[in-house]
Amino acid sequence: ALDGVGVDYRSLALLPFVDPEVVKLDLAVTQTRTLVETARTATAVHAHAERSGARVLAEGIETMEHRDNALALGAELGQGWLFGHPCPLPPEAAEPIYSWVLEARPPDVRSAKTPFETLSTQLPVRRGTKELLLAMATSIELQAAGEGEGLVLLSSFQEARFFGPETRARYRRLAECSALVGALGVGLEGAPEPGVRGASLLRSEPLRGEWNVCAIGPYFAAAFVARDLGDTGPDDTRRFDFVMTHDRERVISATRALMVRLAAD
Repeated sequence: ALDGVGVDYRSLALLPFVDPEVVKLDLAVTQTRTLVETARTATAVHAHAERSGARVLAEGIETMEHRDNALALGAELGQGWLFGHPCPLPPEAAEPIYSWVLEARPPDVRSAKTPFETLSTQLPVRRGTKELLLAMATSIELQAAGEGEGLVLLSSFQEARFFGPETRARYRRLAECSALVGALGVGLEGAPEPGVRGASLLRSEPLRGEWNVCAIGPYFAAAFVARDLGDTGPDDTRRFDFVMTHDRERVISATRALMVRLAAD
């Protein structure tokens, strides 16, 4: 279950990646009269619930008006003083019927598929030079800028030297108003720019051979994933096999492949 949803709009951006079975709407959403913010939260939560089958629970239901608001927001479950104040459990409910033991499972980076491995089996693969593909990747970053605090942007650049000054400046600006912005590459430090989450890659891991830009927000989804063909010569003429998609579910799967490595660093 993901608790307190709606207090910080950035939490909505991470719903597809946390993928909770229960979404708990904070009482600030249930009791608010700020309709624009409430509608924005409700839209994002409804989209997640429709996609994943998650249950929506509303907190802070103290009046019939709160209950009606919760129902309008799509909540199936509710908790709050309208249904009862805190008190000791009756004897028959004192002992749990069963209990679950939850164990932390660190992500296995070695077995996780890369974004290119994920999408190249699902969509046609094309080929192009870095000069052409750079414009395509940059266009995703520029379009994503309009998503504001609902944006998750994760990219891998092979090596730190390819995360150049212009790109660093773009990512720094995006990080100022986004939920999560990350960059991965051999030799990249943990915070390559203010607000940007970084991760250093091993030269031996498959992701080192890929150039990926994955962006997802409330109203936008795009992924550019490319694999280096190993050409020598001028950097702009290096060729890559690549895939582009705006399919939301595919973008989420590609972004997760980067996020698991970002979390493991």
